[in-house]
Amino acid sequence: MKKMFARLMRELLENISLRANWVRVCRTLSFNTKVQWHASFVGENIIIGDSTLVEDFAHIQTGVLPSEHVYIGNGCWIRRGAQIYSWKGFVEIGNNCSLNANSVIYGTGGVKIGNGVRIAANTVIVASMHRFERTDIPIARQGYSAKGIVIEDDVWIGAGVCILDGVKIGSGSILAAGAVVNHDVPPNAIVGGVPAKEIRKR
Repeated sequence: MKKMFARLMRELLENISLRANWVRVCRTLSFNTKVQWHASFVGENIIIGDSTLVEDFAHIQTGVLPSEHVYIGNGCWIRRGAQIYSWKGFVEIGNNCSLNANSVIYGTGGVKIGNGVRIAANTVIVASMHRFERTDIPIARQGYSAKGIVIEDDVWIGAGVCILDGVKIGSGSILAAGAVVNHDVPPNAIVGGVPAKEIRKR
């Protein structure tokens, strides 16, 4: 009985903390920006622009470092279940972008996304990489590298794409559904496959 009561109290306190963060973030929003009730926020330095919608069960989180932040521009659409984590870095999203359902962004090395970028469902953008060179030490204890990711303006990212650390995606490019992007993509290129290769120019 005591364990059940302790668990219920812990869950209640967590919910109160989430609601307090929700209220704190929403107090800074413009009148035209909408955040649905079941969206959640953790941490400081979360800024959301004008006329942006954050749907239910989207989650945005920063950590304790002063440099960590998440900036979302004007006219964006953060869909149900999308997740954005600064993870010791930052995530900056420009204007008129969409981040669709169940997509995840990890900003350890920094993620910069330009204007007019379309990111389809189940996309994963990871600005870090586990080190794995040594076999005498578990991968989890070898640390990580974090170079960052840049996605320029007017990019269309198809469903289920994975963008790995250190990549720059040129403006006007298209990443086909399911592509694993581990190298730079030039402007106006269409790429696909595992690993992604250029199919043709637009």
